[in-house]
Amino acid sequence: MSTPKSTRYPWPALELGSPSTSGTLTVWPIIGGDDNPNDYELLSNAVERGTAKVTEVNKGGSVPVIQIENNGKLPLLGIQGEEYVGSKQNRTLNISVLAGQGITQIPVTCVEQGRWDPVMKKFGVGSHEYVRLRYKKSEMVARSRRSGRQGLMRYAADQGEVWSEVHGTSAKFDVRSPTGAMHALYSSGKTGGKIDDIVKGIEIPGDARGVVAAVGGRIEAADIFESPEVFAVLWPRLLKSYAVGALQTRKGLAPSTEAAESFVNTPRSLAWSATPSVGLGEDVRWEDEHHLATALIWDNRFLHASIFAREVD
Repeated sequence: MSTPKSTRYPWPALELGSPSTSGTLTVWPIIGGDDNPNDYELLSNAVERGTAKVTEVNKGGSVPVIQIENNGKLPLLGIQGEEYVGSKQNRTLNISVLAGQGITQIPVTCVEQGRWDPVMKKFGVGSHEYVRLRYKKSEMVARSRRSGRQGLMRYAADQGEVWSEVHGTSAKFDVRSPTGAMHALYSSGKTGGKIDDIVKGIEIPGDARGVVAAVGGRIEAADIFESPEVFAVLWPRLLKSYAVGALQTRKGLAPSTEAAESFVNTPRSLAWSATPSVGLGEDVRWEDEHHLATALIWDNRFLHASIFAREVD
């Protein structure tokens, strides 16, 4: 039985560049990082190129599990919150994973409540979970880890809570989808243009390896990657996911750069808990009353890390 280890882990020291603001969204670029890695590639790139497949586990399918078929030579990095659309229903990854050659089963959650297609079709790359949903799912996974669940269930999310969150957010924007799909938030005429307007106003430098994001006067989250090249591929979808949270937030005084730097470096002072990931590497967590941080670490390298500001009553 594998149980989480509790000690300290060397969270990297991170530096921020100048902020960029559009509407109620402010982002600070995280500067620096390693050269473009040549020992793994992005799952989304491999799927779009056809050298990898994301499929159901079998003809009958399983809502909380899909699998990666890696036919290439390099491991494939899938990112927490990435959406894969099609097949029996749209799903999002519960954690970041690094899948080696062959088949790797991964924990996912459905973000399309009203469809279960009897025909097993192809999955394609979709959008990215908006930040509030990704935070809530990270809290659910943290609960699963603390409960002592094993295998893929260690990284399970509450499907009912996810459907409720997607439904509630869609209703706030008066976005309707025949199947209750999260993807409609990005494509609806009621939200899509507004998201694009926010996106157009955000500019970050090419050497950024991630961002800290604030909506109104509150820092919400940060995403950090090993290299600027990896981040650059994922940034357009991540930016739209941040923009969703800015649609119905009143403009407030943006936090200071010092506050953003403090936020992104908070895990350096926190205890950590690590468990083997479902593929290669370790799933590592840092928590306190106000923050929840997650990372996929492989060979002592931070491939992807996220920090969320907890919603404290």
